[in-house]
Amino acid sequence: MQGWTKRFAQGYAEKIGLDLNYHNKGQGGAKSSDVLQNLGPALSLEYSWSMIIVGVGVNDSRRTSELKDGCEVSAKQFKFNLNEICNRLINSSNADIVIFSSILPVVQQKTYPLKRDKYYTFEDTIHYASILENIMRKYPSINYFNFKDSWLKLPRMTKSKLMPDGLHPNSDGHEYLANLALQQIKRIKTLR
Repeated sequence: MQGWTKRFAQGYAEKIGLDLNYHNKGQGGAKSSDVLQNLGPALSLEYSWSMIIVGVGVNDSRRTSELKDGCEVSAKQFKFNLNEICNRLINSSNADIVIFSSILPVVQQKTYPLKRDKYYTFEDTIHYASILENIMRKYPSINYFNFKDSWLKLPRMTKSKLMPDGLHPNSDGHEYLANLALQQIKRIKTLR
């Protein structure tokens, strides 16, 4: 199944009439600390990126125990990691466009628990989404795809249809997000 970023890249390439190469450096289950650790090698490749899209945060908001007081990555550490990621992207990337995508709030009825040792709450994902949005305001050279606001307006049944396990979009969910991204790219400069 193609994720939303691949679908977005194909749609954007068609729109601007360029043949773009697509590379997905994402890892399932990654947290902001993982993205920070892997960012250096990704940016040090021998060629430059036209566009970099970073999606991070929902796994940081995960709890590994129902009774645990905090999330896997504290809000303070999440802020630090986001600032470090942004600074590295600004200082080490020669990409034409850098974009962060927002955190989608989970459908908690299906994610608490998601698995025996993984708990995601609506409240936690909203909190971490707010942290991400606030950090993005500090970096005007980094673009932000706000999927959260459109997602929150959807009826609960539609969210459940697009994200059956409450956390991961299915094919229709990825198509929905790709279309949102194509709408939001209009306010961002085009590639050189």
